[in-house]
Amino acid sequence: MAEEIRIYSARLSDAEELLGNLRPADLAECRAYGKPDLLEGLRESIRESDECWALRVSAGMLGVFGVGAIAPGVGSPWMLGTPLLDKRPRMVHAMARSYLQGMRPRSPLLLNFVHAENTRSVCWLARLGFTIHPPEPYGCLGEMFHRFEMHADV
Repeated sequence: MAEEIRIYSARLSDAEELLGNLRPADLAECRAYGKPDLLEGLRESIRESDECWALRVSAGMLGVFGVGAIAPGVGSPWMLGTPLLDKRPRMVHAMARSYLQGMRPRSPLLLNFVHAENTRSVCWLARLGFTIHPPEPYGCLGEMFHRFEMHADV
């Protein structure tokens, strides 16, 4: 029988578990953004997202993802994962496509930034259909990030 991903509304307590087991590239991305308290930054992301979910399998947490409105019709999707996420690429890709479709009616434009050194995430976002822009300084430290965006088909 195929393993199933359990998806539920993320709780603030999920932030601590996630931070304790972030993929190295995701941890580097959080640090590159420059907020001094990573745990509080994760909790803030969960609190301030309009929708936020945690992903889990029997082996443990895969990650947390969400979307927050940054302007009317504009949503900012985000996702941080554990090493378990990388072991289930097909499952996670199918789930992500489904949730992105669900975000589009409320947010015809989805955009955010990804650390330029997080090449795995950059490639994954491109496979999901996001347009990846050249890197530019972003965040509190001015590190290089790619803006990524997806427009709803009109």
